[in-house]
Amino acid sequence: MKKYLLFAGLFACAAELLAAQFTLFDKNGAARIFVPENEAVYVKAAVADLKSDAAKVGNAELTYTKNTADHALFVGSLTNPEFKKLAEKLGIDAKKIEGGFERFAFAHVGKNSFAIVGSDPRGTMFGVYEFIEKFLGVDPLYFFTNVEPQKCGEIVVADADFVSKTPTVKYRGWFVNDEDLLTDFYDGGKKRFIDYLFYNKTIDAKLFEKVAEAAVRAKFNMMIPSSFINIQNPPERELVDICSRRGLYVSMHHVEPLGVSAHTFFHQQKMRGEKKTAFSYFSARAEMVAAWREYAEIWAKVPDVIWQIGLRGVGDRPMWMADSSIPKSDAARGKIISEAIAEEVKIIREFDKRENPPITMTLWNEGSFLYSNGFLKIPDGVIVVFSDNCPGWKMQSDFESGPRPAENKFGIYYHQQLWSCGPHLAQGVPPAQTRKVLARAIEKNSAEYVVLNVSNVREFSQQAQKCFSTSTQRRATAGLKTSSPNASVATPPK
Repeated sequence: MKKYLLFAGLFACAAELLAAQFTLFDKNGAARIFVPENEAVYVKAAVADLKSDAAKVGNAELTYTKNTADHALFVGSLTNPEFKKLAEKLGIDAKKIEGGFERFAFAHVGKNSFAIVGSDPRGTMFGVYEFIEKFLGVDPLYFFTNVEPQKCGEIVVADADFVSKTPTVKYRGWFVNDEDLLTDFYDGGKKRFIDYLFYNKTIDAKLFEKVAEAAVRAKFNMMIPSSFINIQNPPERELVDICSRRGLYVSMHHVEPLGVSAHTFFHQQKMRGEKKTAFSYFSARAEMVAAWREYAEIWAKVPDVIWQIGLRGVGDRPMWMADSSIPKSDAARGKIISEAIAEEVKIIREFDKRENPPITMTLWNEGSFLYSNGFLKIPDGVIVVFSDNCPGWKMQSDFESGPRPAENKFGIYYHQQLWSCGPHLAQGVPPAQTRKVLARAIEKNSAEYVVLNVSNVREFSQQAQKCFSTSTQRRATAGLKTSSPNASVATPPK
């Protein structure tokens, strides 16, 4: 490998340069990894991915260590008292990120050691994936793009001290929707109880692990795991648990407020031998409230759940399409929905003991109309989520003109595709257009929550991976600089 030495008497500068290098692996061996036992499970999963990627890139075997010897990679979070004490001992100045949200720092330590330090566990996790992507050259969506990293005989990280910024978008995620390709990609899906032509089995758990891994590698922190999730069905609960183990907030689609879709509602009645009622807060209010309470109690135990409130009917349609007894005036319909979502918020606060649990309401179809025309009252503190025009090319008009009270925060729901008829398996929205819409969301202070409908993921990998690259999430631009076919000197993110 090439060594860059300074002569002409500048030995002190040369020593400083050499001190700012860290050999992850070379022909003489590999660094050892120190990560506290009590770090979050998703931090450990990210480190396991680092170990696997090092083996893939350089056939290197990174091992764990419990001491703080030379030639080590230290990984940990400042919210972990054990690691914070170690960081201070190692002389790492982490004041810039301490107390921050999902921030991380890279720091050279000693002569040949390195540290990835997070402000919190997710910051640590994203720091590990930043390290992997930039210094090992691994594509975050490698599984879906079939892009394998370049083989390399040694990796030396040079002058890579770095401090990340706070993500512009707080909650940023994928909605895996109309998952017909994923359910047939791996033949391991389990039975779902939905009276519908599609959605009759789950995504195979091993395949969904790859979906969740791709999301966190690409710096997303949230997932709506599938359409119409029924958390009381164990195979569907497994998808939720995979998200949690991978460090993803778990959210819900707008047809399943508090985890209750019409499919779930009818299935639970059938299982109990109860008389089938209308899926209607107007005609079967007591039954609806009972279902919301039942599911809220279960969902409240999911780590970092992001709640969805709302009131839609069967099949993602307005509720009055399935209940003709509902009044026909906009004011009356807005009043019914307003009462329902107020009840949902009350239930959430009863079961979720967090001080301010995140709650969202997606303005879709009639919700957009009723809200922008003043017929819909959304409770204070709820994140109001504007949606696109269905195909995904642009946001609906209420995004620009709808009210934005100071008591609420705002976000967007955006499709990478959605055809009202025919196939939905082709890219309909270029990444540049998605980025343009997201940039406008930031301008309009509507970036508290951004969810991208990525369907089966693979056909929309460009949009899923690259739309956050410049406008919403700080992304490093420097990659590996190869000095010979078997050696590389990695430079820091910029």
